[in-house]
Amino acid sequence: MPANTSPIFTLTPNIGNAKITTTAALVRSDGTDTIGTNIFKAFTAGANGSFVDKVRFNTVASAAAVSSVATTLRVYLSTVGSGATTGGTDTWLLGEVSVPVISTSNSTSATNYYDVVLGIAIPTGSFIHVAQHIAQTTNQNWNATVFGGNY
Repeated sequence: MPANTSPIFTLTPNIGNAKITTTAALVRSDGTDTIGTNIFKAFTAGANGSFVDKVRFNTVASAAAVSSVATTLRVYLSTVGSGATTGGTDTWLLGEVSVPVISTSNSTSATNYYDVVLGIAIPTGSFIHVAQHIAQTTNQNWNATVFGGNY
C-alpha cells in the first residue's frame, strides 16, 4: 500500500526570532559554538515537527543613522537547543547571505531585509540557529525572524 499519497499542511503557525547581539562573531561557518554567545536559537520545532519557510534578517538600531558592518549572516539546523554545538555532528549550515554596509534607522531611506528561503520540514527536537560572521557597530544589530508552522 502506498504511503504519503496526500499532502499534509501545518496546523498552527510557528514564528520564532532571535537578536544577534552586536558583539557576536562566529568566524567559522560550521556552526560550532555556544548558543547565546555567537550562535543564537531562533526557532524550535513543534511536538510533531515543523515546516520552515524562511528566515528573514533585518538590521535594527537604537540610535539614528548608525552604519552596520558588512558581514555574512548564516542559518543552521541543529539538534541542540542550549549549550555547545558541534558543526557536522549536531549542527549543519543550511544557508547564508552576504550583506553590505547599511545605514540603519535612517530618516530618508528604508533598509532592505534579507531572506534565506528554506522550504523544509524539520523533525521534533530540531532547532534553527542564526549567526553573523563579523561583529557589528555600537547601537546596531541583526534580528532574525523564522517563519514556519507546526504539524
